[in-house]
Amino acid sequence: MSNLKIALADLENQLILSHSKLESIIDNFVSCFLKGLTTRSIQSEANDENEKLMTQTMLPSFICRLPTGNERGTSYAMDIGGTNLRVAAVTFLGEGRTEVRQKHFIIAEELKTSGVEKLLEWVAERVQESIIVDGILKMGVTFSFPIEQQTISKGVVMKMGKGFNVPGLQNHDVTELLNSTFKKKNLNIEIVAIVNDTVGTLAAQAYKDPNTKIALIFGTGTNAACVVPVDMVTKLDSTTKRNKKDEDDAVTLINTEWSLLGHSFLPFTKYDYILDEQSDKPNFQPYEKMISVNYLGELVRLTLFDYIRKFGLFGGREAESLSRPYSLKPELLSRIQSEKDTKKVYTILQDELKFSQQQLENPDDILVFQKIIHCFVTRGSQLAASGIAALLKLLYGDYSNIKSNVTLAVDGSFYLKYHEFSDGIDNYLFSILGNNNRKYVKLAGVENGGSIGAAIVAILYSK
Repeated sequence: MSNLKIALADLENQLILSHSKLESIIDNFVSCFLKGLTTRSIQSEANDENEKLMTQTMLPSFICRLPTGNERGTSYAMDIGGTNLRVAAVTFLGEGRTEVRQKHFIIAEELKTSGVEKLLEWVAERVQESIIVDGILKMGVTFSFPIEQQTISKGVVMKMGKGFNVPGLQNHDVTELLNSTFKKKNLNIEIVAIVNDTVGTLAAQAYKDPNTKIALIFGTGTNAACVVPVDMVTKLDSTTKRNKKDEDDAVTLINTEWSLLGHSFLPFTKYDYILDEQSDKPNFQPYEKMISVNYLGELVRLTLFDYIRKFGLFGGREAESLSRPYSLKPELLSRIQSEKDTKKVYTILQDELKFSQQQLENPDDILVFQKIIHCFVTRGSQLAASGIAALLKLLYGDYSNIKSNVTLAVDGSFYLKYHEFSDGIDNYLFSILGNNNRKYVKLAGVENGGSIGAAIVAILYSK
């Protein structure tokens, strides 16, 4: 067996995880979730690094009621994501039906590292050109980054991922900053609710399906939210819990921030360590770096470079198109992975990655490329399924206790557009839960979850 084949077999062994390994990961996630529900605010004086990490997870959203599906009217929303800004007018028609009128704008890379004033002025200008403000316009905002909420409309920005490093934003109330910017632009907008994108996705799907208990994002980054009994959230003070009980059935929506978890129990390869070291935020969001679309291509690129240099893959010649970090895009990887005809893959590599004929002399190298992609996507599916299973275990204690319908709302480009990934999640999730649970557990793809969710929460909490 050649050194290349040995290395590929070893990579597959590291990335394709056994059932027992997945069960261990699930149990570790459940322990982290429980710890996060009991560990108080990010502002606590915890000395232990793990204790500090727990303060940044399982964050209460201060949303303690879900839509019935019968709400009606038009509500406005803004969704600030890792890639796009969306400004929307959402009309709720009752019976779970919605109409969305929305504009979306790509957030330029330079805005992600500029000062907070520049970023938020750009946001306000996009709002200004998208909607007509007549009188006081009440708006819900989805903010796709960690925030420590103190009320339904107040959230302090925590450490940001997805390439964002905006001076003046972290540790400040994003609602206050937005309101100040709107005022400067003479926009008479009142932010009545701010939600995380997963919380918004959960609320959006709950408008259509009252069985929705969990929401998941698999896109530029990853996160999850869930509905839990208030009594489980011991980090909330007794007054807050009592108030929540007064106004609802003693449940609340939790933003898990699960991307932060896994330092001590996820199965890292040397390529994960290299990616982390070279990232803009080392030792941050390990789970996200293993399962989000933002990092998949880079893990594959790092592996390809290693194999080219060590084992002579593609004739030992480095492709100029792969020299730039994060140059392998997920759309291209999906096409390469799913294509059965190696001649067509050959054409893709020539036309789009500018591989030379000399680099493509050995057709087996294309199969190696496809195998590397397959291994990383499979691991991503397995780890995503493990996180979902852990949330179900948190809510139900044991999979056998799931005796009624439960819907998992899923948004994000990786899930909605990369079918090898989403199909893998489905297969691995039910291999963990048992196929009997297919009649109860449903994964529902959601589009525009952030916009619809923020808009419906704004209706629920407008006075």
